[in-house]
Amino acid sequence: MTEPDPHGFSEDFGTIEIFGIPFSTFTRSIVMGLEEFGLGNCFIQHHTPPHSGEVRQRNPFGLLPVLVHRPNAIYSSSDDTVILYESNAIRRYIDESLGLQANQKFKHKVELTPPAAKSTPMERARVDQWVSVAATVIFPAVELGVVKRRLAMEGNSADDESITLALDTGLEKLHDRLAIVEQMFNQPFSGDYICGNNVSWADLFAYPPLADLRAIKEGEPILRSGKDALYPKLNAWMDRMEQRESAKKTYPGTLASQRKKN
Repeated sequence: MTEPDPHGFSEDFGTIEIFGIPFSTFTRSIVMGLEEFGLGNCFIQHHTPPHSGEVRQRNPFGLLPVLVHRPNAIYSSSDDTVILYESNAIRRYIDESLGLQANQKFKHKVELTPPAAKSTPMERARVDQWVSVAATVIFPAVELGVVKRRLAMEGNSADDESITLALDTGLEKLHDRLAIVEQMFNQPFSGDYICGNNVSWADLFAYPPLADLRAIKEGEPILRSGKDALYPKLNAWMDRMEQRESAKKTYPGTLASQRKKN
């Protein structure tokens, strides 16, 4: 469990809890969002695995992450306690509640979704579109098709030749998906991040599964940087994302951090 910094400002936001292990890419997306808003010292993260009793008490499907917000801390009643699951719902709540409070408290202007007053419907929808692409295209192609299959076979002591053969179909599908993502990149916007010059939820949802891919053998030739990069726009963006404080602070406990130790 990650405790908030006692010298932080958690009391100004009530009690914020995140249920989810750092290994979970969707949990990482949400925690990166809190970090981007400057709320890194203002929440407790419970390292609870999916389908555990603690998670099922708050999400009947047992999936990660879950956000619990008690606006009045220990004085909150069950009526004003917010319990949310599904990452897309959690990010909306962060944008419209915790993020707004953070911007007022810390006097900064972090906007992970373009505000309606300063953006077009298309700009806002483009962020939503990318969040959906990350969840329904990138995540299954990377995690279900390649990463989790490799980890499962490693856990069963399969040899590398067998693993490579088993991943062939998944890798072929992954390349098809990444080629499309590469073409989509920065369209119709231009800038350092997916939807322009500022980081958004689009980046925070797309990055964690691709960071997992970089952590395994198959990811090295796919997501390598430099003149021989297969997907140069995607790789340049990955390099920028890795340098963000939100990525660095959420690195411990991820697949990449665990494989680096081995």
